[in-house]
Amino acid sequence: MNDYFYLWQDFPKSKKDDRNKDWHIQTTNKEIARVLVQRTKFTQCPIIFPNGYKESKFWLFQTQFAEKRIALKSMNTLISGYSYDKLKETANMSEFVANRRINPSNNSEVRVS
Repeated sequence: MNDYFYLWQDFPKSKKDDRNKDWHIQTTNKEIARVLVQRTKFTQCPIIFPNGYKESKFWLFQTQFAEKRIALKSMNTLISGYSYDKLKETANMSEFVANRRINPSNNSEVRVS
């Protein structure tokens, strides 16, 4: 299973009100979801998976950050502890993604010649 972590800003160009502070997080990592549930400034968004859903389960959260720099720093600090790469901006405006690094020591066989 490929664990991922998405972070996106709802209204990046909205400067007239506080809508530019709204961010969403989507992850398939159960441990990260558990940490975010415990944080008071994060709200878990309800998701209903249909019967027979065969894809990876994921969690969705909403929060606010004052600036993009603070959002990226905070989330990069969190995900680095779970073997994720740093968040990278995608082609979509204000969307960032990080994939979990594979630990070869867990999946490889030592060979001595």
